[in-house]
Amino acid sequence: MKKANKLKIGVFVFLFSLLVVYIGFGSYYSSRFLPGTTVYGQSVGQLTKEQAEVKLINRLNETTYMLRDGDKVVGQFTGKDIGLKVDYNSDLTARMTQQNPWLFKTSQTVNATQNQGFDEASAKSYLSNLLNKENQSRTESKDASIQRTGNQGFQLVSETQGNQFNVDSVMSYIFENIQSGNQNIQLNNQYIKPAVTSDNADLQNNLKTLNNVANVSGSYTIGNNTEVVSNSLVLSWVDFKDNKINFDETAMRTYLRSLSQKYSTVNKSRIFKTTSGAVVTVPAGTYGWSINTESELSQLKQDILNGNKFSRQPKISGSGYNTSGTDIGDTYVEVSVASQKLWIYKQGQLVLTTDVVTGLPGQDTPRGVWAVWSKQQNAVLRGLNNDGTSYASPVNYWMPIDNTGVGLHDANWQPKFGGTWYQTHAPTAVSIFHQV
Repeated sequence: MKKANKLKIGVFVFLFSLLVVYIGFGSYYSSRFLPGTTVYGQSVGQLTKEQAEVKLINRLNETTYMLRDGDKVVGQFTGKDIGLKVDYNSDLTARMTQQNPWLFKTSQTVNATQNQGFDEASAKSYLSNLLNKENQSRTESKDASIQRTGNQGFQLVSETQGNQFNVDSVMSYIFENIQSGNQNIQLNNQYIKPAVTSDNADLQNNLKTLNNVANVSGSYTIGNNTEVVSNSLVLSWVDFKDNKINFDETAMRTYLRSLSQKYSTVNKSRIFKTTSGAVVTVPAGTYGWSINTESELSQLKQDILNGNKFSRQPKISGSGYNTSGTDIGDTYVEVSVASQKLWIYKQGQLVLTTDVVTGLPGQDTPRGVWAVWSKQQNAVLRGLNNDGTSYASPVNYWMPIDNTGVGLHDANWQPKFGGTWYQTHAPTAVSIFHQV
């Protein structure tokens, strides 16, 4: 009987011990991971969620990534270097919730894809510095281009593929590999590619245009003179930069201005044969012509780009351009201060002679070759008399020749014209004539 009681007591004690152990085990692992548990390859058994998170973060920071280009290691970095981070807290919380410490299951393995992120600013800064430093020792890609071949023309130079990294492309590739859990990252020819290749349509068209330009020459007819624009001069003005045809506009303007200075008549005195037969030098006035540099520059560039030989008159500004050798031509008004007379010639024929009154001595009508730039009827001439008072004189005809109030007009207030009358009765610096 005693033996049976002892057996019962022993069984009770054993079962009670098992219960205590069971309760203790379950209670202990209610806040800890079960023995043998691994998360993302790291053993976290018997660790609290907080301890496991610290271990995983430390592992993440210390993880080393190797960046390779072929057989060469071109860089390495750690998770900490690029600000790599994983939301371990929510993941570990979910894993602990899923385990049941009361079933005596002593291990579980978590191999789910990590929900990784980056401190984007840190990652891009670190990796771009690493790649840019590596690029300094690498060969730069070069675009296809057009180069001058001495004074003969232009030729196409093919592009060159270098091995400098395309930093943005490589960084995206690195991030993709890290997300996939790959620590050994093999680059795949992610080099900067030439932006312009030999088959570029614009480049081919520019080459064709430039080769046509290389054969361009031309000439200007200026009056009865010819100025040759040689092929070598044209080539000196043309170049190809930044993937476009460029002109040396400064040199072209200098050339056109030199032609204008050589042949233009504006601001130049002239040799003139008067009605009396005397040959005199007449100072410059408002009359004359010059080459319009800007208009001609635009036309000259277009002529060159057309690729054809050109021969023409340059763009002209002003008055009097002709091919007869004199810009005064055969239709003009001649005024003689000394004779106080006016003569009008039309197509070389004298059609009118009349007496005039020019400006007072000391306030003389200006000498020069002038252009009549306006013809008005029923105008009012306004100005100051010799005593300082103002006047307003109606006239039937008014033809100004400059911007100071000098011009030709009728003067019905004058009792007579010609002779020496102008010396005491003339208006101030205004040429006048009597209509007959």
